Amino acid sequence: MCNLKDNLHRMTRVEINNLARNRFLDAESQLWIANNAHLQARYYLADNEQLDSDVAKVMWQGRSIVLKSLLVGSGAINDQDQIRKFYHSYVNKSGGLGGRGKDFWRFRSTFVSNPWYSYRHLTHRTPNTPGDVLLEVYKLIRARLQEKNKHGYYSGGVTGSRTTFTDILNHSNLDLKTAIVMSTDSDPTIAKIALQRMAQLST
Repeated sequence: MCNLKDNLHRMTRVEINNLARNRFLDAESQLWIANNAHLQARYYLADNEQLDSDVAKVMWQGRSIVLKSLLVGSGAINDQDQIRKFYHSYVNKSGGLGGRGKDFWRFRSTFVSNPWYSYRHLTHRTPNTPGDVLLEVYKLIRARLQEKNKHGYYSGGVTGSRTTFTDILNHSNLDLKTAIVMSTDSDPTIAKIALQRMAQLST
């Protein structure tokens, strides 16, 4: 009978991809994929809800922005200082928001909430984004919404702002300062929710 671990190096890319997505994959096999597999397999592994925490730390040492985005968005990286540092690097380097591999959908799913989990009927996971970064996310998106290009499109492909702002207000790390700032939003729906969250956070 063939042993899985002894045959990882013989598997096709499709087989490795499917294995990386398997919730019941053992930590040793996860580590092999993290160290040896092609990038797409590592993307699938980073999004695996049963990713081993030590394997996540190994993957974090890589250079791929998309890979790190998946690790933060899936909750595999919990350290808020790491997330804060990654956020500032994300928006200030390599083209910023809208740069290669950093479209608005990726930005939102990395630092606020990933609706794709619900679409795929997976366990919903929320990134452990610190409150001060949530405020920066809000301010950045709000600023982008004020900037339309000559074709009338929002700067950086920003869409679905109301849903994103609602997700920020419902985030477990929302702080009072962010709620106060968002209570002045020009969207009355967002302002109303922010006022409700202010009341909750003030008690």
